[in-house]
Formats: sequence, C-alpha cells, structure tokens
Amino acid sequence: MAIESQIRAAIRDCVNRTSRKPFRWGGLSGYQQLETIGQILRSLPCREIDTDYLSLLSVWIDQALSNNLSVALDLEQANLWLRRIADCLHYPKYSHPIKDNVTNTIDTTNLSLTSLKVRCEMEELLQQFVPDPKQNPAQFALKKKLQRLWDKYGTNLLHCYDIPGLPPDNLKMEAMFSNLRRHHPERKFSNIKRIILECSLIECVHCGAELALRRPRHMRKTIQTMDGGVFVAGKSKECTNSSCTHFGYYATSVLKYSLPYSTYGLDVLAFIGWQHEHEHQQLVEIQRSLKRRGVEINESNVGKLYRQFLALLGGTLAHTQEKLDSKVASPAPGTKIQ
Repeated sequence: MAIESQIRAAIRDCVNRTSRKPFRWGGLSGYQQLETIGQILRSLPCREIDTDYLSLLSVWIDQALSNNLSVALDLEQANLWLRRIADCLHYPKYSHPIKDNVTNTIDTTNLSLTSLKVRCEMEELLQQFVPDPKQNPAQFALKKKLQRLWDKYGTNLLHCYDIPGLPPDNLKMEAMFSNLRRHHPERKFSNIKRIILECSLIECVHCGAELALRRPRHMRKTIQTMDGGVFVAGKSKECTNSSCTHFGYYATSVLKYSLPYSTYGLDVLAFIGWQHEHEHQQLVEIQRSLKRRGVEINESNVGKLYRQFLALLGGTLAHTQEKLDSKVASPAPGTKIQ
C-alpha cells in the first residue's frame, strides 16, 4: 500500500504540471516523469505488486506513453530548437543584472559580439530548421512563428549588442526607463536628530480622568528637512477610566514637522512655494535646488508638495475661514456636532 500511495502521488504530480514558457513546458516534463514512473513499475519485483491497481497501472502507463510518443518527441525537439535559438541570441548568458534591476549587455569576456554576427548566426540557424509540417507539427508551428517574428522585428531586436547598457528585452527596458523617469532616491541617514513627542494633554477632556502613556508609538518616520534628516515619533495617551467612550489621544505636535503620510518637512514645502511663487522657478529647477541642498526628491513629488503648500496657504485666508465657520455654525441636516 505504501508503494501504491507513492505512485498515485507521483502520477497526480506529473499530470498537473504547470507550464513555464518558453523553456519549461509542463506537458513535456509530465510525459518524461510518467515515463520514469513506467520504468520504475516495470523494475518492481512481482511480489511487491500486490494490488490490482498496481498490476494494471503498468499496462495503462505503457499504453499512454506509446499513444503520445510521437507528440512528446516532437515537443522535445521543438524545445531543443528553442534553446538553440536562445543560445544564438546569447541571452541571458550574454547579459547580467546590475543595480536597480537594469540589465547590462556588456560582457568583458566576449566584446567581439555584434548585431551583425548575431544576425548571421540567427539566419543560418533558421535556414537549418526545416521541420515537416505533417510529421512534426509542433516544430513547424514554432518555426513559422519564429520566422514571422524575425522577418517583422529582427532588424529592431539587435541594437542591444551595439549600444552599451541597452537591455536586451522589453521588460528590462521598461524597468530601466521607469527608474530613470521616476528616480526613486535611496534615503539613508546616519546620526540624525531624534525627536520624540508626547500628547500634551494631562486629563481626559470628556471625563476628567488622568491620561496614561501608551507603550507603542502611534507614528514614527524619518523626514527630510532643509537642515537634514530628522526622526520624528509620536507617543499617544489613553484614558485610565475604563467606562470613558473617548479612549485615545494622539500627539498632534508632530504636525509641526511634517504633514500626515509625508516624509518631507514643512520647511521644504515653504521653500518650494516661495521658489515657485516669488522666484518663478519651474518644478524641475526647484528639484535641482533641493538636491543641491541635500534633499532627495523627484519632480513629481515637488509638484505634490507644491499643491499641499497651496492647500495650507488657502486655509489661512479670511474668506476660507469664514466658510469653515459658517459650516460649523449651520451644519448640514443629519450632521452630529460633538
């Protein structure tokens, strides 16, 4: 029974293999694994095949292998040709990943490789690959697809062998240009100033009970200011009265350093607003000025911080305060004022 359970598990594994193209084909791997199971069953002594299932299983497996032998051989040859084509392109052996997941196509061991040489090798290989459409349908479909792709895009696929640093495939090229466009900075600060702020309240505003410090910090982050990086953390308090409905109080003084969900100080917002409104600088110019001052930021974040600056500035205007006061004085129906 132990042998039977192992054989059953192996068969379930081989018939449910997933395919990972282009080099790992689930159907071909499953056939090869089923072929190995058949060899094991044929090699077992007769005394160990003690169930009807195992006695018939070897016959069923041999029949399945013989029925799919031609298809498996065709797929195996197609897989070998696909690997030969990949070797002809010298990818990924010719390229290796470097920083920021960008692929470097420069290989000091084979600097003589050029697009012309790869083109000649590929065309020669495609001329050798002449499968029979009736005897080898999988190889014929592979050759037809590859030949059409090569004729249509072949001239535009080999620039990576002549241009240093150009990735050899679309995914790595999109990743490279995405990193160049977004420019995610690496923010590493050492020996920075640490500011730990507590809630300034002493008693609960609802029941008057004493407030106690909570152990975890309700927020902590490292922000960039015009004077360097600063670590800011806020410690909240809780009401000691268990029957009080208002439980937690946060350290609102952390908002003096940066806005919520932002890692830039308010002085950076003020600098961006002043440079854009008073000095009439473009966002990219402000980004360069900030980088010269040691603030790591990209152009999109400069625009985001400028919009936050406008929102903060608008809140200080008299007519905005009048609107807010009127909303509080005459709330909408159903609004509960505490």
